[in-house]
Amino acid sequence: MEKVTGKTITKTLFGLFSTAIVLVLPLRTYQYLKIIEPGTGFYKTSDISVWLLYAALALFCLALFVVSLLNKKRIRLSQTLIRKPVNGTACVFFALTLIVNAVTRFGDASSLYFDNQNQMIMKSGVYPLFFEAIFAVFAALYLAVLAIGYFNGRADPSEYKLLAITPLLWSICRILHRFMRTISFVNVSDLFYELFMLVFLMLFFMAMAQVVSRVDTERNDWKLFAYGLPAGILCLLCFVPRAILVLVGKSELLAVLSGPEVCDLGAALFILSLLLGKMTILDKKDKA
Repeated sequence: MEKVTGKTITKTLFGLFSTAIVLVLPLRTYQYLKIIEPGTGFYKTSDISVWLLYAALALFCLALFVVSLLNKKRIRLSQTLIRKPVNGTACVFFALTLIVNAVTRFGDASSLYFDNQNQMIMKSGVYPLFFEAIFAVFAALYLAVLAIGYFNGRADPSEYKLLAITPLLWSICRILHRFMRTISFVNVSDLFYELFMLVFLMLFFMAMAQVVSRVDTERNDWKLFAYGLPAGILCLLCFVPRAILVLVGKSELLAVLSGPEVCDLGAALFILSLLLGKMTILDKKDKA
């Protein structure tokens, strides 16, 4: 029987990820063009693509979780402080997209605050937007710290435990706002994928904070694959098809408040760079 090596497991995980991307992005783009009602995001008709997309996402996310779980004793995040410019570049790009997110959300929060009467402020979701902007800035600062470490090979990110949780708090504020948006109950197809994207992002950033800060006594390295790769799939699913529609001049097909958010692309690239650049899979399960 052929031995299952670390390289085999890595190829399996990223093979599943790549296959999922090839399948789900064209399906979602087709849905925007053919079966989603412009302005609302609601399915105006249902065809086989709806169920294919649901099934593909469920299958690949479950497969990634299971493969990661079965090999949790072998997956490790390298804590060696060496120069990794590609990882540093990904951190800088994600940080810049978070700054864009912060500026946009602060503007949205200000508009809602001044446009609504006092009794409507809570219902309009102003406060989640405001805190999303704040935590986006602190998360960008944390990523800048990570980037410096990757560029010079000396900075130790485990010293910044408090900053390490800011990407998690940013994700929590994003999901809170989606539950408070008045259009959310209509915007079914887009909201569904956004919610699952944010759930996986929260799980990933929670595990990352534990691992990078070295407070994970139970070895949570495997969770970075189990949650990070599904999060990457959903981030690209929420960004790429929408960005394509904008680029080809069909942005009117997008639902209100569901345009492409560049921070989703930044998150996906950051996750992939971290996993490809810092994760290793041991060849022996009993190896420390």
